Amino acid sequence: MARWALVLAVVGAWWSPAQLLDPPQCANDAAERCAPEGSGQNEYNYKVDGLNVFLEYTDSGYFKLVCPEGLNLDNSALPSFKSQLRVNKVYLENCPSSRGSYADVLEKLNVVVLDKLTLTDAGNVTAARLARLQHLLKLELVQARLEGGALQAALPRLQRLFLDRVALEPGELRRLPPALEVLSLLRMGTDVTAADLRALPRLERLVLRDAGAVRGPAGGALRDLALESPEAHLPRALAPPLQSVTAYGWADARPEPWLACSPEALDLRDARVERLPAGWLGRCAALRRLRLDGAARLDSLDAAALRGARALQELRILNTALQYLPPGLLDDAPDLKLLDLSSNRLLELPGGLFAKTNSLESLNLSSNQLSKSVLESLSAVTSLVSLDLSHNDIGDSCGHVSDAVRGEPCYKSLQLLRHCLLWQKLFNRCF
Repeated sequence: MARWALVLAVVGAWWSPAQLLDPPQCANDAAERCAPEGSGQNEYNYKVDGLNVFLEYTDSGYFKLVCPEGLNLDNSALPSFKSQLRVNKVYLENCPSSRGSYADVLEKLNVVVLDKLTLTDAGNVTAARLARLQHLLKLELVQARLEGGALQAALPRLQRLFLDRVALEPGELRRLPPALEVLSLLRMGTDVTAADLRALPRLERLVLRDAGAVRGPAGGALRDLALESPEAHLPRALAPPLQSVTAYGWADARPEPWLACSPEALDLRDARVERLPAGWLGRCAALRRLRLDGAARLDSLDAAALRGARALQELRILNTALQYLPPGLLDDAPDLKLLDLSSNRLLELPGGLFAKTNSLESLNLSSNQLSKSVLESLSAVTSLVSLDLSHNDIGDSCGHVSDAVRGEPCYKSLQLLRHCLLWQKLFNRCF
């Protein structure tokens, strides 16, 4: 029994939370300049040369240092770890660039960054200050100035780059590390050209937010394009291997059919579009998911607007001025499984709208101006599993509520229907 007690004690000690690193400590020779000021969970406060310094860390997780105004990273009184802290992410916030490299600073703190470095309000970021960090895969710069060619020289393996309000030299996008796979430009006002993309042969995801555009075809290795600005301009050619396109603030009022269209998903929000022409999706043979949301000026659709997108399985047209849909709109989408037409101004549905949608399982018509007559159009959609007609002028379409609760069907042809939302209440097997 004593032997087992000893084994359990040893195992318990090995797994004890006490193995976590002790907080950073002030050096003995800096006792008059550095003192702990209290702590919380993973958070530690120090007084360094009369300034409040905030530290936050988790073992193997992240390390964060917030510098008060007047503190430089070269300050020799900063507390450091006795045992080496190895973390995936390091955040240096409001910390002026040091005379040496960030690697030197972290070494003095006894911190090793393995994957990602985030610098906020860092001033001038140069190749010298990024020296000995060539192993990094991710870098985030917020409100800084980037020296020309610095990233290509210092971080050749960089795969993900996030820039937010960073001043760049002209042509800098063509001097980024060619290993980049993800590039996010936030509040930069920077256009991305075809030449920029050719200089980034491995770039798979591009995100532009606030006054930026893609000028020229989106080619190369780009698979995912996301634009978000008051006027998001998409290139006319959505060329392979592009698979997903998202645009918030889509600016094309009268778009022409795409010259090339390879995406499987197209998500257009807050669009200024007024009409969608016939054959708009004519070259979008791979398109499976289409969302058009917030097109307040869109009041009509061409009957052939979806022609060409025969692989379409999910269609969402929301928050528009549409009152009527053209007959035959869905004829070119025989594999459609989900249709969301909620929050429009629909008054009725055209006859034969669902004549060729034999796979439609989910239909959302909520928040329109439909009357009870819409139920006749739905009686033929025998594949429906889920139906939402709430917030319309349907009235009492299933007889008494008690009938609906008991599951008495109004239309026996809808045998697969399992979820039905009428008025503002959900019933199982209402139809």
